[in-house]
Amino acid sequence: MKKKLIFIIILIFIALEIFSVFGFKYLHNQELKYHIAIGIILILNALIAYVLYWFLIKNTHKTEIDINYKRILDTITDVVFIISTNGKILFVNSQANTILGYKPKDIEGKNFIKFIPKNEIIKYLRRLKEVFLKRQIPLFENFILHADGHQIPIEISAKIMEYQGKYAAIGTIRDITNRKKAEQALIESEKNFRLLFENAPFGIYTATPQGKILEINNEALRIIGSPSAEASKKINILTFPPLIENGYASAFRESIRKGKKVNFERLYVSMWGKKAVISSQIIPLKDEFGKIVKIYTVMQDISARKLAEKRLKEQNEEYSKLVSEYQNQNKKLIEAKLKADESNRLKSEFLTNMSHEIRTPMNAIIGFSEVLQMQLNDEKYLFYVDKIMSSGNNLLGLINDILDLSKMEAKQIEIKPEKINVRKMFDEVALIFSGISKQKQIPIILNINKNLKKYIYTDAFRLKQILMNLVSNALKFTENGEVLIFARAKHTENKEIIDLIIEVSDTGIGIPEEEFQTIFQSFSRIAQEDDRLYGGTGLGLAITRQLVELMKGSISVKSKIGQGSTFTILFKDIKTSDD
Repeated sequence: MKKKLIFIIILIFIALEIFSVFGFKYLHNQELKYHIAIGIILILNALIAYVLYWFLIKNTHKTEIDINYKRILDTITDVVFIISTNGKILFVNSQANTILGYKPKDIEGKNFIKFIPKNEIIKYLRRLKEVFLKRQIPLFENFILHADGHQIPIEISAKIMEYQGKYAAIGTIRDITNRKKAEQALIESEKNFRLLFENAPFGIYTATPQGKILEINNEALRIIGSPSAEASKKINILTFPPLIENGYASAFRESIRKGKKVNFERLYVSMWGKKAVISSQIIPLKDEFGKIVKIYTVMQDISARKLAEKRLKEQNEEYSKLVSEYQNQNKKLIEAKLKADESNRLKSEFLTNMSHEIRTPMNAIIGFSEVLQMQLNDEKYLFYVDKIMSSGNNLLGLINDILDLSKMEAKQIEIKPEKINVRKMFDEVALIFSGISKQKQIPIILNINKNLKKYIYTDAFRLKQILMNLVSNALKFTENGEVLIFARAKHTENKEIIDLIIEVSDTGIGIPEEEFQTIFQSFSRIAQEDDRLYGGTGLGLAITRQLVELMKGSISVKSKIGQGSTFTILFKDIKTSDD
């Protein structure tokens, strides 16, 4: 508006100047009234010149001042506002855009109520009234609407000043969103701390450096046996006799003197008669200048733990005594075992020597009996000689079994693997027992599976001994039927290595299931076995099992009374070949 007015005045001034210039050309021939008119025009020009000077010079200077003033206000981080007495926003700085989301031109000229939450309008009007009545109001907090519609917590201050010749409220708006969040976080933190303080599983109390208790939680009251927090706050840590006597007051002073945490553990007797072993941590709290302003004490009743430690110590001492006794007993057992081993060794040596000593005369008795048998014709004497030979052979077999058993107990038998022809060995075993087989009319049937190659690597002598013991037993206890020797290979990932399975089956008297384990013990006999009918020493299966185990194998039995028995031997990882 001002610019238009100045433009019109300039046009009038130019028109009058042109008119006055042309008017002077005619003054010397004209009347007085023309001279007066020209004079008036000159006076008007002078007035217009003054007005132009005032608008162009004075107002230009004032505008420059206003621009600089606004620039200064734009540097302020808060929103600076000017509101008229009727609520019209006369001015806001550029921070309105940053904080409120409005450009200054979108706010200026509008009533401030449009930017106030509806539920806050009455409060704002009351505050505005205070501003104009009291000329100034202190800081107060409220809310204002952001351009996107959400409410912003703000802090406002305002006072009355003259603006453009009229009174107006001039103030600042500060966004306190972050401060409110911090305050809320502080409130939540204090709430959580209070919750933790009151419900902590350990005792906590605070005190001044002078020893006055400020706060104490429920667990601390329970530990010291205090009836209430008020009763505890009457105690001064530095002057309370029980705390002086047990050294706690000294530890409290030490924590203050060093400015560091001090650990303290001692028996505590409270003025209310509570006795407890308490473990405490005395922790000084310093302000920003390093001055100790408060002492925190965290405590635990460790009476139960101390009692447990005492009992554990006693138990450890008792355990140590038991361990010592056990070691003594173990030492005695080791000594007894060494003596037993030595006794077994001596026994085995004795049996070995005796067996050798007995075998020599027995071989002579059997040999001379055979010679005598060939020279006698009398049936009576032949019968006697036959009995001598039979008894001699039985005794020699017993001696051989005892010798083998003693060697195994003394670990004097070595397993020496060699390449053997499987079928040839089985044929040899069958041939050895062919006489008995024909006599009892019990055939020995050989069944070697095709998956078993021609040769295997094992101890031939010991394998033959095992087979002979099993076949001998099978023939002894079988009156009708047959004896079957079966062999097969169980292949492994390595084609040259197999698991060898050998079975010796009979159709004899069978073995009770409850005796499956005992029959492999030395001198063991089947319960229903008739000594007069079957005879034997009970060493055959015991020797067989030990030989199998020496060859890294296992032996098992299946049997039914009256239906016969099957002994199964398994040798793992046996090398085999066809060549």
